[in-house]
Amino acid sequence: MNLLDLTESLGLKVVSGDGGVEISDLTDDSRRVGAGFLFVARGEGSGDERWRGFVADAVTRGASAVVAPVAVDVPDGVALAVPEQADTPIDQPFAGRLAAEFFGHPAKRLKLIGVTGTNGKTTVATLTQYLLNAAGTKTGLLGTIAIDHGSPNGPLTAELTTPGAIDLHRHFAAMVAQGCEACAMEVSSHALDQGRVDGLEFDVAVFTNITQDHLDYHGTMENYAAAKAKLFKSLDHERDAVAVLNADDPSWHKMVPSWKVMKFFTRLQPDPEKGIPGGIRAEYFSARIESLAVSHSTVNLSGPMARDSGGIKVKLPVVGQHSVSNVLQAVAAAYAVKTCPADQLATNLFNCPQVPGRLEVVRAKTLKVPTVLVDYAHTPDALSNVLRALNSLVKDSGRFIVVFGCGGDRDRTKRPLMAQAACGLADITVLTSDNPRTEDPQQILDDAIAGVPTEAKHKLIVEIDRAKAIESAILNASADDTVLIAGKGHEDYQILGTEKIHFDDREHAAAALEKWVAQHGGDAA
Repeated sequence: MNLLDLTESLGLKVVSGDGGVEISDLTDDSRRVGAGFLFVARGEGSGDERWRGFVADAVTRGASAVVAPVAVDVPDGVALAVPEQADTPIDQPFAGRLAAEFFGHPAKRLKLIGVTGTNGKTTVATLTQYLLNAAGTKTGLLGTIAIDHGSPNGPLTAELTTPGAIDLHRHFAAMVAQGCEACAMEVSSHALDQGRVDGLEFDVAVFTNITQDHLDYHGTMENYAAAKAKLFKSLDHERDAVAVLNADDPSWHKMVPSWKVMKFFTRLQPDPEKGIPGGIRAEYFSARIESLAVSHSTVNLSGPMARDSGGIKVKLPVVGQHSVSNVLQAVAAAYAVKTCPADQLATNLFNCPQVPGRLEVVRAKTLKVPTVLVDYAHTPDALSNVLRALNSLVKDSGRFIVVFGCGGDRDRTKRPLMAQAACGLADITVLTSDNPRTEDPQQILDDAIAGVPTEAKHKLIVEIDRAKAIESAILNASADDTVLIAGKGHEDYQILGTEKIHFDDREHAAAALEKWVAQHGGDAA
């Protein structure tokens, strides 16, 4: 595609260079520019002039063309396009429109399922993709853990929960090329606030919950909720769009779009009247929990997917009420795209995969060892949910030990709340470092310690070295104890200052379990 063909419908004019230059690719990151690229110089505000330096960097790297907020000097042989209207911002939404045009509007050929909320996005998106694939609808995935185009080469490692606008359309195009019919994607509050998903027409939007997080960015919980609600305003009511709302969370009503889209309400208690206002089109999904264990949950699911069967009783390989809630949300989201016979759905749910880093069991080569789980919980509510789920399951056996830390350069107010939750629900709490980033790790620990009640201080162990903390917690556990390592989940790195080093909680836990076996012995598996 040449520059003129790409820009003619977007309100841009070529002011220097050859408008007929062929564009091989485009990006808004000057570090990724290659020969033949179009570089999109985003200016984030009238006073932001950083884009000028990025233009120079992009040209040095071989850009053939540049889109900039205003005219700027570029070398001969480089084409430059600027907005016809001087007040047109070159921002994330504009970059998305440009990318949609370049890649041939691939999102329009996919059923888009967006999942937003503080906790549970990864689990819901991953399980929605799995359920749709199992039902015969090839589905891609965009999320915190992985980007899956449906390629036989397997998924890619994700860098952001929700990629930037240009990369989103690049990924959609790759999914379409691999034969995908749908895409399940996590949609973060940052992405919604910055306009990364503006212009996308979602067929399904899922709300998991809202609890305290990202206040360093949004400032208030009201702003945070308003950012999440933007996803539901993007629902395309002309395509029978569906809002899947967790009616167990009181904030669900803040998400409801103004027009009459279909509402799917999910609840853990079968109460079809509670939480559903009159006068709107609604379906109701519920899960009655029959038993919970450290390795699974037995539930009975009700809803339109099971009307003819009277319910679906299934043993799910997930732990805790919050995980069952996430499964139910995924069932509703998948149902909105593709119906599946109840017996097949039951089989698919029984065989659903464990989501990496979400109460993931660290396996050992022996049977009689401490139970060790790794989870991504890094907010007060997420940690409390996981702790409560496990506490109720292990209270009659051994001790409950939790290892956790708090991230640096993030909301400081949640640190004491996390420590309070941990010391209140675990028998032993090992406070350690997480991703300190550019903050002093000891100051982060001190912020967290401030939340430990006086009567619970005897439960607290502080070990700033995360590797040592994990090893110590496991080596000092008995075979009947349960150890939860929280905060990083699937992450395989730790950020110290500005350096990212390899660090995987699961690897350190597995190594510690081997040492435990060497010291204590164990029954062969």
